[in-house]
Amino acid sequence: MKERSPALLQTESLGIQFGGLRAVDNVGLRVGVGEVVGLIGPNGAGKTTCFNMITGVYKPTSGSISLSGERIDGLHMIDVNHRGVARTFQNIRLFRKMTVLDNVRVALHRQVDYGLMSSLLRLPSFRRAEAGLQRRALELLSVFGLADRSQDLAGDLPYGDQRKLEIVRALATSPKLLLLDEPAAGMNPQETENLTHLISRLRQEFGVSILLIEHDMSLVMKICEHIYVLDYGREIAQGEPNAIQNNQQVIKAYLGEA
Repeated sequence: MKERSPALLQTESLGIQFGGLRAVDNVGLRVGVGEVVGLIGPNGAGKTTCFNMITGVYKPTSGSISLSGERIDGLHMIDVNHRGVARTFQNIRLFRKMTVLDNVRVALHRQVDYGLMSSLLRLPSFRRAEAGLQRRALELLSVFGLADRSQDLAGDLPYGDQRKLEIVRALATSPKLLLLDEPAAGMNPQETENLTHLISRLRQEFGVSILLIEHDMSLVMKICEHIYVLDYGREIAQGEPNAIQNNQQVIKAYLGEA
């Protein structure tokens, strides 16, 4: 087995209970620095619930979550983002009536260093900062082939481009860890192939680690170095792609009896 890089994200005995339902129980995930890690399992296995705990949407009822050795479980999602965690969602969440460029500029605005008065009076410091944000937004859009659509409304983009824009917006917050929740959902085969190459570029060009939920097994097996499998909220397997493909418990729970 290939030696893994030092841990960026680590969950230990992670769990959450909603009333009498134990949605996630005793899950231990690890994402190394620079790794692309998959989190797979049948619908309802608890994958997105894990994402919600990691990003601060839900507070775990047991276990811990650490980023770069620092506990982040229980923090507000804004604080989790400020510490370097960004995500996309199963259902695309864009500002559909805003331009493509403005969707990215919104995500970049926490990096500005001008004050309220400078903004109100449109002082030179404000204008310089805004020009810098625009340049950075266009740079990010160019990486994803969206710069020529920067003035289009986000809601007018084709579905595949909306998915890409959501990833651009997440990257604009300068994350250490990017959580992608079913990024290939609804894509045609060519769009999925393009996404596969794009995710590989993210790690190389942005130095970001990636935790990926995805039902497209071809994509998962191509780009993930390590995979965790959940079923009914519990981890049933983990390992390299080849080991997961041949794991009989995974085949039974996720891929079917055949």
